[in-house]
Amino acid sequence: MKRILASFIALYTGFAAMSSAQTIPPGGTPVVAENAIVKMNISNTSMASKKTIAVEGQSFTQAVQIQTKTKPANTWDIQLQTRNTQAVSKDDVLLAAFWARAAASSSESGEAYSAFVFEIGADPWTKSADFSFSVIGEWKQFFVPFTALQNFSVNQANIHFRLGYAPQTLELADFQCLNYFKTLKEEDLPVTPITYIGMEDDAAWRETARQRIDRYRKADIAVKVLDASGNPVPGSSAHVEMLKHAYKFGSAVTADMITNNTADGETYRSVITDHFNRVVMENDLKWPNWERTDTRTRTLNALDWLTSEGIEIRGHCLVWPSWNHMPDDLEQNQNNTDYLRNRVLDHIEDEAGELAGLLVDWDVVNEPYSEHVLQDILGNDVLIDWFVKTHEMDPDARLYLNDYSIISGGGINTTHQDHFYNTIQFLKDGGAPIHGIGVQCHFDSNVTPPERIWSVLDRFAGLGLPIQSTEFDINAKDPNLKTLYMRDFMTTFFSHPATVGIIMWGFWENRHWRPDAALWTADWDLNPWGRMWVDLVTKTWWTDEALVPDASGDCLTRGFLGDYRVTVEAGSVQKTAYFSLGSGGVSVTLNGQDLSITHGEPSGAQSRAGAPERYTLYQPYPNPCNPSATIRYLLPRKETISLRVYDVRGREVKTLVEADQPAGDYYLNWNGRDHAGRTLASGLYIVHMEAGPFSDQEKIMLLR
Repeated sequence: MKRILASFIALYTGFAAMSSAQTIPPGGTPVVAENAIVKMNISNTSMASKKTIAVEGQSFTQAVQIQTKTKPANTWDIQLQTRNTQAVSKDDVLLAAFWARAAASSSESGEAYSAFVFEIGADPWTKSADFSFSVIGEWKQFFVPFTALQNFSVNQANIHFRLGYAPQTLELADFQCLNYFKTLKEEDLPVTPITYIGMEDDAAWRETARQRIDRYRKADIAVKVLDASGNPVPGSSAHVEMLKHAYKFGSAVTADMITNNTADGETYRSVITDHFNRVVMENDLKWPNWERTDTRTRTLNALDWLTSEGIEIRGHCLVWPSWNHMPDDLEQNQNNTDYLRNRVLDHIEDEAGELAGLLVDWDVVNEPYSEHVLQDILGNDVLIDWFVKTHEMDPDARLYLNDYSIISGGGINTTHQDHFYNTIQFLKDGGAPIHGIGVQCHFDSNVTPPERIWSVLDRFAGLGLPIQSTEFDINAKDPNLKTLYMRDFMTTFFSHPATVGIIMWGFWENRHWRPDAALWTADWDLNPWGRMWVDLVTKTWWTDEALVPDASGDCLTRGFLGDYRVTVEAGSVQKTAYFSLGSGGVSVTLNGQDLSITHGEPSGAQSRAGAPERYTLYQPYPNPCNPSATIRYLLPRKETISLRVYDVRGREVKTLVEADQPAGDYYLNWNGRDHAGRTLASGLYIVHMEAGPFSDQEKIMLLR
């Protein structure tokens, strides 16, 4: 971790120098008060405090220091805020500029987090700017150009810095917000390049990912070529051609485009068949749309076409428990619990029943963290009822819980992550037939570093369910950032053994909820980040090899898991066969005129339940924790293991494991209590592991 952080600091420093070399163009009109940063108010003084401090050695002499004492439920629950002193018109071009640094952090990386927001100060809180950023201990200047999405009269814009993160101390200085009206364009203004830990080409995580991909996503293909007498055949050859990935790469699609008879419709369908092996219906299967009789036939026709093309289909979503996402009659009957309960179950019976056998997955419930009006009225047990009913109507579909802000947004929303984890555990404990975990993965400029993605995935992998990226896109303004992060997110996610698929939330600019994130432009040209997707899926992670047997008639390669065609030539004999490559590998043997395929048994190296290659104690997660943390460790062979927690004075406070254990990948939970079940005080603790010749320890910060 020290090497990673050092690499990041070097990269960060370079970009800081680049951004600070930029200058603010003349001619801007201030829309906030002079020295606004000192005059801005904290919205929640019980959870955060603010003071003005002196600064030396910078172009400014004052800054505000904001200490976040307690992490609230939402990042917007703590704001450093002001209002606009000048009117702003729709399409005016503005520039926000400010300096920031971290004075203290509870993050292992030493980062402090915030976001600059310019929004309408009332519902629906439409945001003209929403720029998330993180800083370390050095001062860094930020430039945020943006365009006003509507008219703002004086005092109508809420201009603020979001501060509802884990305990930290952030310093801000020299904040300006200037209006250039329509005299300049956004591209005429300075902008701060976005960076993230692990962005550099030689980052250590890349080799780890490569090894994981080889281990978990590939297997051996062995070919042996002999004549009828069992002798090698000189000049023989074999061609191994991949036809389809086992891993799921896909996109959200729309029924109206699938059934569209225009040239765009034809191209749309071609992209689906050429590039995706799984899709999800973006809006067509959502409850209100499903009950529209004028479009249901079109939806069913689209599903039939996808099925005929061999494209797997996810269902999204049966229950999105918000009045805004359900038919109007539910809100109208919100005081009638029997009506609500039966209405939902009847809907599941109708939709899941009619589509039984067509779908591989169902998002049974969507976004339970923020959308929970039915649970509030009927109780959380209805979640279990909905899963049970869906399984009853379609026993072959895999059932998912789906939510946002688990991996996206920097991967730091531990409140949301904890709720999601606990809800899944609640469903499992209640006997709900839940088969998978859906993480949405909508990114803006605040992308999540690769190793933090692994950390989050490691935690949720402990629930023992496959994980799927169900709604992936990148809506950053910087095309270079989108291209590099497309590579890094996909590599990180694909390399984790608990994941089973990456589904984009749309691919064409003219049918995308965030057009700037689309892989293909409106004219069907690939954007650079779209080219990265295509190259990874169809080239980097694709197997198409011509093999030449050695003197013994043998040749060997490793291929990505999936469906294959193999053609073997030996003299005048040419034979072709088809097979699916699983984790156990495949042996192809041509013996005279006979071509046979033998599948190997899955190996431990290809299975999370198999024996790991080395002893490992992972960093506990989350860290800091309040009140519990997940601790993961690997045993490559049967050992007597000791796992204990010590305080900073070296006193043992809790024995977590003292037992003989077989080889495996282990997860356990520590609840922040000692031997006697007493709640431990906030502070630093040490998790120490011993197993055979192995000894290691990790620090964990307990916060109360």
